Amino acid sequence: MLSGGMAAATIFSFAMGVLAPVLVEEVGLSRVQVGMVVAIYFLVGTVLSPGSGSAVDVFGGWRLLFALFVASAGAMVMLSLAPGVAVMILAAVIAGVALGISNPVTNKVLVQGIEPRHRGWVMGIKQTGSYVGAMVSGSLLPLLLTVMGWRAASMLLAVPMLGLAVPAYRRMGRRENSPSPRSSIRWGLRMDGQAYLKWLLIYGVFIGLAMAAVYTYLPLYAVEALQLSLQVSGFAMTVVGGAGITARLLVGWLTPRITSAPALMGAVGLAPVAAVSLLFWHGPLSATAALMVAAVMFGVSGGAWSVLANIVLLQRANIEQTGTASGIVQVGFTVGLFANAVGFGAFADLTGSYEVGWGTVALAFLVAGIVGFGWHFQEGMAITTD
Repeated sequence: MLSGGMAAATIFSFAMGVLAPVLVEEVGLSRVQVGMVVAIYFLVGTVLSPGSGSAVDVFGGWRLLFALFVASAGAMVMLSLAPGVAVMILAAVIAGVALGISNPVTNKVLVQGIEPRHRGWVMGIKQTGSYVGAMVSGSLLPLLLTVMGWRAASMLLAVPMLGLAVPAYRRMGRRENSPSPRSSIRWGLRMDGQAYLKWLLIYGVFIGLAMAAVYTYLPLYAVEALQLSLQVSGFAMTVVGGAGITARLLVGWLTPRITSAPALMGAVGLAPVAAVSLLFWHGPLSATAALMVAAVMFGVSGGAWSVLANIVLLQRANIEQTGTASGIVQVGFTVGLFANAVGFGAFADLTGSYEVGWGTVALAFLVAGIVGFGWHFQEGMAITTD
């Protein structure tokens, strides 16, 4: 159920990425318009994240998990009916609501129902959900496009979300998820005395800047620049999803053995710089092979950082603040996603190529790695000083 919540919240952006070549050709969207739709989705998620974290603390996880499934299904239905970019933006707003509450909601339900000693591997399973959306979009949409067209295929993605809404609705009345009368919704970022939240926020911004291009433009880049088919470009998103799921499960399983989450976050930030290079200079590899290797590296980075960040939250935030802290971290990531979902497409349209855009991606990964290792060394120095 929790994994399904993460999948429902993120499938809109993955679907837009896979559909981008079709939307450009059949609907007449420009690359920056594709990015604008995805950026609005991320923007709404960013705006809602701070308040949604405390809203989860007030109203309980299952109520907002039900709302998440309904919003996500509604967004996919609206996307399938959209005649142009304006209605797609409205769909993005609805999908952004699901995104904004996803991490706080699922984390709250997790800490309410899972014992601390089991939370690491359960967190890994929960966080695989967003990449399930990537795998579903990348594997099913190209196939469905040839059978029923992009509109019917998009509408079909709403069906499993409505199915998941039913058990969430049935759990809404349970006592452990009842609203807290002493709490109120707080709309803002309060990190007083919580240095780890500041590090996670900054790191999330740069990982978000990098992953925005992967989620939104990797299939379009494969079709336009590498001259690959829609099926191959869609499969690249499936590979991103599969690698992300594997990384999240592995990190969750290794949680008891992880001595420094910040150091690992530094490593998963630096590694994908090589993946960006492969997209342009793949040597003896074919374009398809280089794309798939890069997709694996992107997926591992995007998958691992999220579990590591949430493990830090579960270790350092008390149960009453879990929703709020999760919302703060999600703000950083979605700010980065919003900025480069538009920026990458704008660079591509203005220059007529993808070099500048992928250069910003490599730089963002590099800075994220530096932030992760900087956090690790700062905490090590603090321990030594004490």
